[in-house]
Amino acid sequence: MNKKQFSKRNPHGVKYPEAVTVDGKFVYAVDIEKGSEIWEGVKFYFPGCEADDDEEMVFVQRHNKNGVTHFFRHKPGYLGGSNEKDRYLHNYAELKIKQRFDESLQSGEFLVQYYAIKKCPQSSTCKLRTNLECKGKAVAILMPMNLRKLYDTCSVEKSNDKYIADLLLTNSKDQSIKPMFLEVFVTHKCTEEKINSGYPIIEIKINRKEDADNPIIENSGDIVDEYMFLQPENQEAQPLIKFYGFDREVSYSDYTQYGNFLLTKNVKELVADCRVITCDVVDKLVPENLVLSLSVPLNELKEMDLYEIGMAIAHNMGINVKDCSICSSYKQQFRRVSFGRFVHPCRLENCTYQYKDAKGNDKIINNPYIYQIPYRCNGFDKAQMAAGCSKYSIDRKRISDIVDLLEKMKNKSLWVDKSLLLHESVE
Repeated sequence: MNKKQFSKRNPHGVKYPEAVTVDGKFVYAVDIEKGSEIWEGVKFYFPGCEADDDEEMVFVQRHNKNGVTHFFRHKPGYLGGSNEKDRYLHNYAELKIKQRFDESLQSGEFLVQYYAIKKCPQSSTCKLRTNLECKGKAVAILMPMNLRKLYDTCSVEKSNDKYIADLLLTNSKDQSIKPMFLEVFVTHKCTEEKINSGYPIIEIKINRKEDADNPIIENSGDIVDEYMFLQPENQEAQPLIKFYGFDREVSYSDYTQYGNFLLTKNVKELVADCRVITCDVVDKLVPENLVLSLSVPLNELKEMDLYEIGMAIAHNMGINVKDCSICSSYKQQFRRVSFGRFVHPCRLENCTYQYKDAKGNDKIINNPYIYQIPYRCNGFDKAQMAAGCSKYSIDRKRISDIVDLLEKMKNKSLWVDKSLLLHESVE
């Protein structure tokens, strides 16, 4: 062999801090003592090339003025290629990530994170979208995935179908779980064919050995770029990690809670009721003979009475409703005089109301007027009371105040479904 060529191409003088044993386990030069019986007869190989005699390495323990140095190197005469450095980094990263996965058996957790889109499936058609600062707009969120719950084997340079994965994750007990490829990217990215194979793929960029120990968190790709999660200056600082073939849709459950006032017609009688619903069904749970549906986000109701709001809006829209809540005599015990005239006291003042509780026991409410019970309490119905009251009188100022207050509500989040207003049913 030409000595000039030998010295130019032979990388036997390159020092490596680690090698692998025949079973593919890392061994570090600093942990070895020359002449130790523990290491007698043990062979060392270039990372990723265990049991390959051409890739066998030599352990060196050298004394110098600074002490003792330990390292591995190729045997003299080994002819390496120009990509020796990249090959070493690629193989090292493969084995290091596999080691992390294998060691996670005890903890049962090997987490990766990727971005998925979270949005309300009805955000584009929802009737409330112009009234509400919608939380259902598309946003990208980091989704954690514990690979240990899906896979129990990790193989290096293993083929699956016609593809060879740097690291192939499989489930040996459940063949229905699709294998995953962990691809180490030093100089060569995944091919388009492999990306479009239908297998979930995580491509991890490795610039230096330490990158193999980084958390596997997506920081590159279409979603990351669209939502500006990684600024250009950080893209250079962090090795890129891309996820391909992952389900990017997240089930949506962050629906806004609404107080829903309903006015329906039962034969010739108007019946009012209140309920709590979510925004995704605000225009779907429609009872028969609906006259009016009015919805207000619960967090904006605060001290307002939804039933009173509904009655005031209904009256303001020309619907012939009667109810104690919009009567000028109701809750007026502290306002006996109005514009120089006496206001008639409410018929509920100083009366007794008898009812049965949930267990069937007889109960009595003394003075339900002052007690200010809800619109309907164990059969006590303010609309029914108002219908037969000779002292009933509309409190137009109260109605006007409620309407004005609702007009000023933040984001105009009050929603009245006027399309459901059945004028013929309320005449």
